[in-house]
Amino acid sequence: VVVGVHDGPDARPGGLVDRRHRRLLREARGVRRLSARHLPDAFVRRCLVLHLSLPDEREELIEHLVERGRAHFVAAGDEVLQRAAKLLVDDREIARREHWLPLPGQAEYLDLVRAVLELSGNTGEGPATILERVAGYVLEKHPNAFRRKQEGRD
Repeated sequence: VVVGVHDGPDARPGGLVDRRHRRLLREARGVRRLSARHLPDAFVRRCLVLHLSLPDEREELIEHLVERGRAHFVAAGDEVLQRAAKLLVDDREIARREHWLPLPGQAEYLDLVRAVLELSGNTGEGPATILERVAGYVLEKHPNAFRRKQEGRD
């Protein structure tokens, strides 16, 4: 995760980043994982890296996700945050058991909640209804997960 990039209209002269590295930062913008592609050694040495891990225990993971959801989506109700977290953890457990990688995680959870909130605002439907309808599109990304759902094996 690249931290400290600030070159918007309100940036201080020179910004937070040395001018020599500004080009590298522009090229790397959008990089979520340093391991996703090769980056120049000089760039990597100057990065701050935050290693994120999720709790292994089901209830701890649900609570962790709900906390993140509250931090990102203040207007979201606890019912939606809890249900979205449980759906993600269920799909994560199936993916782990079936050896489907990558496992769904916090990013998918936040994407799901964001989609639910945006769609409920646009359609007038309740968030809980939308959550049940769109969860599969966000969480079940592995081709075998889709087949499994069609066969009713969950």
